[in-house]
Amino acid sequence: MLLFALPLYAIALVYGAAALLPAIYLMRYIYRKDTVEKEPPMLLMSLLIYGVIAALISIILENIGTKVLDSLMDQSTMGYTLVLAFAVVAVVEEGAKFAMLKRRTWNDMNFNYRFDGIVYAVFVSLGFAAFEKNRLSVYRDAAKEAEDIINRWDEELNGSDEPDEYFSD
Repeated sequence: MLLFALPLYAIALVYGAAALLPAIYLMRYIYRKDTVEKEPPMLLMSLLIYGVIAALISIILENIGTKVLDSLMDQSTMGYTLVLAFAVVAVVEEGAKFAMLKRRTWNDMNFNYRFDGIVYAVFVSLGFAAFEKNRLSVYRDAAKEAEDIINRWDEELNGSDEPDEYFSD
């Protein structure tokens, strides 16, 4: 059993790292652009964590919003898709990021320069994006790999090399 699970963990680790690299690059880029006064690393780390918290909050609120919308509109309409995308998902995600950003930085003594707001917003947003991207890519790709492995085993066990005429009605 461990031999089966080990490659999946390695695959998930590679996909997870690939999902995090763009966020790490962008954080480093924005941090270097702050030439006046560097922000404290612990503050920036806390903003990343607040971004992850915003993602978790948005998952819960989007599920609630989707259930409410499902009860009000038919899912097969274009109006449903538009309301879901712009009134539920966009408002919830951007609102959660803004709420976490304001909660953590608005009264902080380090927030003393205009560019600080940009740095703070980028770190919250990239914490959110890295969590969301990592969650989606790791689970989707690991599930696809597992499904491929199971399908190969199924083909080997069922002897799929037999002609299809044996299975016809």
